[in-house]
Amino acid sequence: MKRLFYKEGDWFALPLERGGFVVGRITRMAKTGKVLLGYFFGPRRDVIPNAKELENLLPKEAIAIYRFGDLDLYEGRWSVISNTKSWHRKEWPIPTFVRSEEPLVERYWLVQYSDDDLYTPFERQISKEEAQSLDEDSLYGSGAVEIALDSKL
Repeated sequence: MKRLFYKEGDWFALPLERGGFVVGRITRMAKTGKVLLGYFFGPRRDVIPNAKELENLLPKEAIAIYRFGDLDLYEGRWSVISNTKSWHRKEWPIPTFVRSEEPLVERYWLVQYSDDDLYTPFERQISKEEAQSLDEDSLYGSGAVEIALDSKL
């Protein structure tokens, strides 16, 4: 198995279909790689920034937070920029997500992942009102991340 050359705290850049790049930060990582949690930041950039340009980005400035597969990082299509000295795991929390059964029935579940397990969530049923402020729980492939971010920018 190929050794992973990226880790929690690393900044990376990914290309967008309509041109340019967006940057992300790996904030959680399954022990074997494969599934990561990342914070993603605009704006669309013409060139890949250096680490110095990213060190002041804050979690609250993220345009998206996704669980995603690491294939394009693993294969080098996405570029690892670096790990800045300002990485502190507790400052980059895993958000709470929602899972629903719409449009079949109106049932909603609060979905939470632990810091050490991005595969197995804790779930509890919640109201539609509680669900409205949460992002949908999904596991995106690399290409889906690019499409979703390209549409946000």
